[in-house]
Amino acid sequence: DLSEFNSLRANKVYASLAKRPNLLSEAYTPACLDFRGSLSLDRVQKEIIIQASKNGRCLGVIQWIKAKLFDDIYYENNPTIAGYHSHWQTPIYFFDEPIELIVGNKISIIYTMNGTSSWFSLNRK
Repeated sequence: DLSEFNSLRANKVYASLAKRPNLLSEAYTPACLDFRGSLSLDRVQKEIIIQASKNGRCLGVIQWIKAKLFDDIYYENNPTIAGYHSHWQTPIYFFDEPIELIVGNKISIIYTMNGTSSWFSLNRK
């Protein structure tokens, strides 16, 4: 059991996923950025409540992008889509300890974004 070392490892990793991840909730959009006009890159921090739609062990948060390119033309690098392949690696934000979830359980996530990056962490209120 090496769990005592969890606080020493990087909580955010970038992965090229060989298999589709097993998501335990529906996707949630923490932020929308509009690049057509002046873009505010102020620091944003907010709480997100996510509800489990499946039972399972939750290791953390997985992130991907969905970009509206024109009218009804989108690019999305969602790693759960069949045939998915992207040159962009998938950011995964690990919790210090896994959480066992049952359908309907809610967890609180803190989302932070600044001008150059975003971050997700478990809210231990």
